[in-house]
Amino acid sequence: MLECVVQKLDHLCATSNIFLELMKQSSLASTKEGIGGETTSRVPIDVKVFGRDEVLEMILKIVLGSSGSEPESSSVRAKLGARCRIGGVDVIPIVGMSGVGKTTLAQVIYNHGSVKGHFRQRAWVYVSRHFSVKRTLQEMLRSLKGNDSSFDYADSLETVVNNVQNVIQQEGRFLLVLDSVWDEMCEQWNSLLTAITREVPGIVVLVTTQSKKVADKVATMCQVPLAPLPWESFWSAFQYYAFGTSNVVVENNQILLLIGEQIAKKLDGLPLAAKVMGNLLRSRFTVHQWRSILESDWWDLSEVLCEILPYMGISYQDLQPRQRQCFAFCSIFPGNYLFDKDRLVNMWISHDFIEQSASGGTRLEDIGGKLFDELVQRSFQATFDKKRYIMHDLVRALAIGVSSYECFLHRETSQRASPTVRHLALHVGNQLHLHELNKYKNLRTILLFGHCDSNAICDILDNMLANSSSIRVLDLSHLEVLTNMLPNISSLRKLRFFDLSFTKISNLRNFPCNLQVLYLRGYARNTIPQSINSLANLRHLYVDATALSLIPSIGQLSKLQELENFSAGKRNGFMISEIKNMQELSGKLCISNIHIIRSTHEAMDANMIEKKHLEALELKGRNVSKDVLEGLQPHPNLKELMIEGYGASTSPSWMLQGHIFTKI
Repeated sequence: MLECVVQKLDHLCATSNIFLELMKQSSLASTKEGIGGETTSRVPIDVKVFGRDEVLEMILKIVLGSSGSEPESSSVRAKLGARCRIGGVDVIPIVGMSGVGKTTLAQVIYNHGSVKGHFRQRAWVYVSRHFSVKRTLQEMLRSLKGNDSSFDYADSLETVVNNVQNVIQQEGRFLLVLDSVWDEMCEQWNSLLTAITREVPGIVVLVTTQSKKVADKVATMCQVPLAPLPWESFWSAFQYYAFGTSNVVVENNQILLLIGEQIAKKLDGLPLAAKVMGNLLRSRFTVHQWRSILESDWWDLSEVLCEILPYMGISYQDLQPRQRQCFAFCSIFPGNYLFDKDRLVNMWISHDFIEQSASGGTRLEDIGGKLFDELVQRSFQATFDKKRYIMHDLVRALAIGVSSYECFLHRETSQRASPTVRHLALHVGNQLHLHELNKYKNLRTILLFGHCDSNAICDILDNMLANSSSIRVLDLSHLEVLTNMLPNISSLRKLRFFDLSFTKISNLRNFPCNLQVLYLRGYARNTIPQSINSLANLRHLYVDATALSLIPSIGQLSKLQELENFSAGKRNGFMISEIKNMQELSGKLCISNIHIIRSTHEAMDANMIEKKHLEALELKGRNVSKDVLEGLQPHPNLKELMIEGYGASTSPSWMLQGHIFTKI
């Protein structure tokens, strides 16, 4: 009980420090920019934009053409897709991650000469997190009429709507920019749209947002996604901020130019990163200072972090508490790490970052998967390929900034970690001073990255485990010098996530009893201990498929969610009845050797009808009878079915009951 209280206090202390720093930086930005947490109106200043000529031209044609001025060309119409104008209003969302230049692009459009001449009235409203229809409409009026306009903020919503209608009905074409819109607006979007609609076209609303959910909700035509700048454009932007010009005189700045180019290549094309880092370099115009910045991780520089947090802090504050916790945890992974969604979600679950739904009917993995998808939608994670994701360095800088009291990546050149660190990643190497690792205690996470040939790392890790009895997540994968199970592992009763893949332990045994996730990739099928079936809480077991099929009494793992292959046998521990109580199985299941099943009754022992999470099922055998297949009737949720070796001439009755498969 006391240990639990101490853990809670540690967490609260660390979290409070994080939020104090974040709020301090956000407050500073509000003072400098004249913006706060409230919806405000402001006149955007003229800014310089790089590398957006094509998208700028396209948006200008949309904005000017949609309100009846210029006819749209066929190429523009092709990019727009089908238009769905609502009440004479065209809505164009610009969507992308923080720092990619959405607001800057909107400012250029707002201040463009053609736009000024085309729209008799323009309004700019900075929405941010605290959205309300009334407040947004009032700030729109203020932007239209000027800051000295006389209206009462205590007016009713009906009065405000009438005032808005009077203005937009009288003044003809109208451009409204809603800058920095978040998910809270979605529920009230239709009300806002109703307030500004009119019978004749001529109203264009330009929305900037990080949220794909917002973009999907508001768009009346194709969205405008902004990606990081290509190198040529980004390099010009970087030079502009670092040297004050895009055409640097090489003779006078040869060394700085070469160093600057190497720094710029670490920034991955984000205009905000070019601006922040360029301004920093411009204030430190010596070769020594530039080399020092080049050799460091730019997000570790306090000056850079202080400039980035105000811009990105709003997006972080918009997250729910659980989302913040999960996002901050991602900071311990190295830069350019490719995230596996399921693996990361399993780590979150192991730390109780994911809460069960009130109804209790949804699995934690599904809740965590949805949370991850929401982070992707909000640009906190970016899709790398079909199964992997990546966190941009600028986003990672934010994660590091809000989690430094709890999460830390220890490397050869690391600065001193906070004593409150609970989640630790070790980038091991032969140059790492291993004795420094003994200082870490009371850890909840240890992840290993890199390669180490020293056997001393094993003793150091065991000592760390002895001082971290409450550890939940432990990843020792690819540590080839690990040939014996560490003595202290068996006593880790709170360990839930354990990865020993591609280690070389000769005798796998003494697994902690409360494991929920176990990785043993790379181990031969005859090296997996049969005692693994005693891990009753195991939800995910990742071993080679052939090894999994040799584990007797696999049915004792009733919470297991993946079973790629089950080979039905005649011996106890391998009979079809083993999978009877494995109701959590999901994804794809292949059951082979089904020809040895003797009757419908025996086949029904598999209880396939109750396995509602399965999506695909393969049934394999030789000359399989209809009676056997009758007993293997799957749950109606099944999407794909494959039967191999079926010997009867007629289908089982359940296949004729209107069951709809997407693939058979």
